This record gives sequence, C-alpha cells and structure tokens, in this order.
Amino acid sequence: MPTAIRTFFVIAKRTRLNTQVAIAHRAARASPSLTQDQRLAWIRELLTGASESLPYRVAGLLLLLYAQPLVKVVTLRLDRLDDRGPALKLTLGKHPVEVPEPFAEVLRPHVANRPNLRTGGGVKSPWLFPSSLAGCQLHPNSVMVRLRGLARRRQRRLLHPPRAGNLAGVSDQVLDALAQALRLDDAERSHLFDLARASTGPVRGSRRAAVAKVRPGVLRILESLNGPAYVRNARMDILAANDSALALYDGVLGRDRLPLNLARFLFLDDRAPTFLGCW
Repeated sequence: MPTAIRTFFVIAKRTRLNTQVAIAHRAARASPSLTQDQRLAWIRELLTGASESLPYRVAGLLLLLYAQPLVKVVTLRLDRLDDRGPALKLTLGKHPVEVPEPFAEVLRPHVANRPNLRTGGGVKSPWLFPSSLAGCQLHPNSVMVRLRGLARRRQRRLLHPPRAGNLAGVSDQVLDALAQALRLDDAERSHLFDLARASTGPVRGSRRAAVAKVRPGVLRILESLNGPAYVRNARMDILAANDSALALYDGVLGRDRLPLNLARFLFLDDRAPTFLGCW
C-alpha cells in the first residue's frame, strides 16, 4: 500500500494535479542486528543441530563466524582451504587463519562430501559450494532461503505447544510486543499470530476498528490537490473531502453531512439512481 500511495503522488505531480506536495525518496529499512547471545545460539545450532543439511550449515557458520556476506561465501574455492598442517586453515584475505576445531569438524566432512559433484563439474569442481549447474556455485539467494527456513523451524521449537496454548485470548498489541522483543521477521511474526488464532479462534481485538478521524497531514495533502478528492476508510465512510469534491458531488456531499457511507447511499438513498448514471 505505501508504494501505491507514493506512485499516486508521483503521477499526480507529473500531470500537475498536485504541485505542492513533495515526495521524499524512500529510505531502505534496516534489519535489526543479532545480539551476541543470539549469535552464539545460532552458532551452537549450526554446529550441533541436524535440522539442516551440511552445506547450508557450513555457509551459515562462515556468515556468523567470519562476518562474510553470502555473496562471498558461495564463491569460496577449495584452494582457499589448507589442511596439510596440524590445523585446518582458511584464507579469506591476504593471510590464512586457523579454523576453530568445532567448525573444522563440520567443514572437513563437507569438503569430503560436497553435493552436486555429479552434475556440477565432477570432483574437479573448484567451488566449496558447487551448484547443480555445471561450472557454477550455489546462488546466495538459495542459501538465504534455506537459512530463513531454519530460522522459522527454530522459532516453532521455541514456541512449543504448552507455551503456544497460553497465547489464547492474547491481544494483537501483546503479540506485537512479543514479536519485537524476540526480533521476529515477517514470516516468524505471521506464524506467531497463526499460533495465537489457532488456540481459540480469532484473537481478541484482532479486528481493527475503522478509522473515524483524518490526520492533519492527510488533510493538508487533500486540500493541496487541485482535482476532486476525498478520504475514505475501510468501511466506505467518506471522512473528508476537498472543495472540488464538494462542488462535484453537490447535493450529496457536504461538510455538515460527513462522514457519509457510500454503501448506504448506494443502496438506501433515493437519490442514488438519479445521481449515478450506471446505478
């Protein structure tokens, strides 16, 4: 919806329907960073858990332990690893670094049993994460999707049935606060709401009340438009209209008649058949 609103104002400005409202450039939304406790919990999950296949666990550990973006992780080659000495070494920059033994115990089996070798160029494939396409490595988006899926499954384990049963009757405000405290993403937040609704049907207070007042900023935008325009809520109540709209709908709209419900006017008002040509 915000994108559609912004597009509307851009078009309105180009056609000179609106020349007074300036639309700022959209700022990218920053994702909350992991706390140290969350990072350590994820490292333990990827080192010891069996809920995801080995290649994606290794990719996730490279992301968390060495702060390497997935775009770089998937392009790592085998020649970046050196297992000839007493410790496994990994080169990410100019100099190799020793791989911690818990991670080395996970990394060595992955190197020895890399997937997709039959379709990804055979045992001579240079990639640490070979793709099913010959000569290619895994796409970073594929790894991201698998790690996000692991995050959702882990969250479901945290919200086990006894705890989920206590969500019955919890309001949306409490669920929003819980989702914010747990730093849930959109998919995890949606799953939390689904758990609450599954407890005893719809969550109390889940239906949002219809907007009955118009914010001052919206009123200023409304008055700045040169053409007819009005503000309507989800229940089809016209809450405010500019002078052009009042003139266009003279006899139906008036400042002393607002709010006016469009559905009630259409089906119950005797003026509707004559006012609307296609009634």
